[in-house]
Amino acid sequence: MIKSELRKICDIAKVVLIAVILQRLVEFFFAYMLYTMSHNNAGMDIKTLGECAILAETVIFVVVLSLIYNKNFSFWTNPFELFKENKAKCFNDIIAILLAVMIINNITSILLPESAFVDYSGTEEILINKKSWISFMSVVIAGPIYEEIAYRGCIFSVIKKYYGSYAGILISSALWAMMHPSLLQKVNTFFLGLVCAWYYNKNENLWIVVLPHIFNNLIAFYL
Repeated sequence: MIKSELRKICDIAKVVLIAVILQRLVEFFFAYMLYTMSHNNAGMDIKTLGECAILAETVIFVVVLSLIYNKNFSFWTNPFELFKENKAKCFNDIIAILLAVMIINNITSILLPESAFVDYSGTEEILINKKSWISFMSVVIAGPIYEEIAYRGCIFSVIKKYYGSYAGILISSALWAMMHPSLLQKVNTFFLGLVCAWYYNKNENLWIVVLPHIFNNLIAFYL
């Protein structure tokens, strides 16, 4: 019994390590390298290099996680088949997620203190403050795809496999929230994670949550 539980926990920890912690370590490595380069060569365009580095590592992790885990959890399924089967249901689910995002964002922005909005730091600050096409690709396209693969496709799926969908929804959302810097982001992403994991579990297709996530980031990027 104990050995069986330890095996389950190790399997979950391995997925979290590869899907999230390793990505963060690579991101911190890039940040450290850029910091070092900025001190050694003051004339370098560190912001542009930072944007390129973040975009590159995000795309790499999208590909790597898809290759490693999609055969186990099948989170990438044909979007055209999904929408062909039931267009109205898919459309309603996407609209429901977007409405939930708007409600969560409005409630938290009203209820949380001003200090909760602080701060964007490190590599994220590079993307927030400079709105180039590279930033756009990172924040609006690659970021949402990576996060949905990591937290819904991989982490939620492995926890659900061993402990059920409710545990998967709760724990994957909590982990996603922990990876964001400000209190506002933590609260928003936790509740958004609950919504996304619920609808992903309901449809078993990652596109249902990737599309509204991209739309949400698109609005945030230009506000």
